[in-house]
Amino acid sequence: MRLTIYKKMMVGFLAIILIMIGVNGYMVYELNAVSNAAHTSLSSDVFSINLAKQLRTRLYDEERDAQKYLIARDNAYFALFAEGSARFTDDLDSLIEAQTDREKYEILQLVRAKHDGFGSSLFAEQALAKTTPRGAIEIFDQAQFEVFPLLHDALDRFIRLNQSSIDLAMTNVEATAQQSVRVALVLTLGTLAVALTIAFFITRTITRPIQTVIKGTQQIARGAFEQVQVSSHDETALLADAVNDMSNQLRQISEYK
Repeated sequence: MRLTIYKKMMVGFLAIILIMIGVNGYMVYELNAVSNAAHTSLSSDVFSINLAKQLRTRLYDEERDAQKYLIARDNAYFALFAEGSARFTDDLDSLIEAQTDREKYEILQLVRAKHDGFGSSLFAEQALAKTTPRGAIEIFDQAQFEVFPLLHDALDRFIRLNQSSIDLAMTNVEATAQQSVRVALVLTLGTLAVALTIAFFITRTITRPIQTVIKGTQQIARGAFEQVQVSSHDETALLADAVNDMSNQLRQISEYK
């Protein structure tokens, strides 16, 4: 197959372009993977922290409404407690469903069990109060309100775990970014080395035959009509053939003289 100088240059440039595309594609893929991982981790943890803080606020409201109900025996306060408890349970269920870490999941399950236990006791007290309103005052154990500090502590621990997850995710992102930079640097240097090698090879396949032809013409000028031999199969081979024809004709002319 005859490769012209133009084709050699085009093949070399195409090889360099393909290598650059591959390197850039790899770097984009790595950076995109890091970005997606960070986005998923951070969005999940931030969502969990914000919702856990809302749950803490709802606990304060529940505790206050429950205390007011037990003091005033006003069903309006109990209705507020029941509404707040239902919203708390819905948000807690959403938070539980979003968890993939076992420790965080177990903390939220503990919160759910403690919260449901307090709510069940207060609902039972309110149902009994409808039939024996005076005696029901002593049915509910005030010590059960000690569950609220436990719930707050559990939610605080859950928030700290998510903050630690965010810190870990940021550390991983930084480490991965640094690793990507190092890989990109190595690939860039490797690509440069390959490009220079390809350029050198193409240049040598062009310049070496030309130098051979130049030396051959110089020998002919000195009267040595030797055949010029080149290993390439491009335009320089045609040039060498032309020089050889000229050399043969000059030799014949010299012999005639």
